[in-house]
Amino acid sequence: MNKIKNILTQYATLAKLRITVPVALSAFLGFVLARPEISLYSLAIVSGVFFLACGSAALNQLQEKSEDGKMNRTSKRPLPSKNLTTEKALIFTITMSVIGVFLLSLSFNLWVIGLGLLTLFWYNAVYTPLKKRTPLAVFPGAVIGALPPLIGWMSGGGAITNLQIWAVCLFFFIWQIPHFWFLFLIYEEDYKRGGFPTLTDIFSHKQIQRISYAWIAALSSSCLLIPFFGVTSSPITYLVLFGLGAVLLWRTKGLVFHYYSKQTTPFRFAFRDINIYVLVVVIILSFDKLLNH
Repeated sequence: MNKIKNILTQYATLAKLRITVPVALSAFLGFVLARPEISLYSLAIVSGVFFLACGSAALNQLQEKSEDGKMNRTSKRPLPSKNLTTEKALIFTITMSVIGVFLLSLSFNLWVIGLGLLTLFWYNAVYTPLKKRTPLAVFPGAVIGALPPLIGWMSGGGAITNLQIWAVCLFFFIWQIPHFWFLFLIYEEDYKRGGFPTLTDIFSHKQIQRISYAWIAALSSSCLLIPFFGVTSSPITYLVLFGLGAVLLWRTKGLVFHYYSKQTTPFRFAFRDINIYVLVVVIILSFDKLLNH
C-alpha cells in the first residue's frame, strides 16, 4: 500500500498539481462565462486543459532535470531523485498530452485545439529555454496563464472577439508577473545555484519589492475592470471584488514601506496572498455566473 502511495505521489509531483489544478479552474471560469452550466461536456474540456497542463509540467521537468538536481527546492523531484526514470516520465508526458488534446477535440473547434497546443509549445519551447537566459522571461511566460480561460471560453461557444474574455485574460496575465517574481525572491539563492539568472541581476531588492507591489495594484485594478465588460451585473459581486482587492493591497503594503533585504517570510506571505486572492476571484465569478445567468 505504501509503495502504491509513493508511486502516486511521484506522479502527482511530476504533474505539478499545485499549478495544474488552478490552471484547470481558470479554464472552468472561461467556460461558465460563455456557457453557464456544469455538464459532462464542460468537465471534459476542463479535464482536457488539466491533462494537457500535466503533460506540459512533466515535460518541463524532463527539460530541467539537471537544474532541478542542483536546487534544494527541486532536488527531491521524481527525476533528479531518481524515483522515476526518464522513460517513465516521458511516457507520462506523452500520455497526459494525448489525453488532453483528445478531450479538447471534443469541442470540434480548431481554435480550442490550437490554443491548447500553443500553450504546450509556449511553455516548453519558448518560456522554459528563455528563463535560462533572462529573468524577464516572465513577461512572455505570463501569456501561458492567460490562455486557459480563453480555451474554456471558446469551448463554451464564446467569440474570440468578445472583450469579456480578454478582460479576464488580462487579469490572469498580470497575476503571473508578481507570482513568478515572488518565487524569484523566495528562492533567489536556489535559482542561482541552478544556473538561472535572477531579478537581482537587474534590480535591487528594494526596487523589486516596489515594482512587485505595483503589479499587485495592477492585478486588483484589472479585476475591478472585469465587471465593466459585462461579466457580472451584480453590485454585490462588484463590492466583494473591490473589498478583496483592498484587503490584498493592505496586506502587501509592507513591500513599499519596509525593506526586507533577503528576508523570505514577507515574500512567502505575499506569494500566498496573491494566489488565494486569484482563487477566490475565480470562485466568486464562477458562482456569480452560474447562479445569475
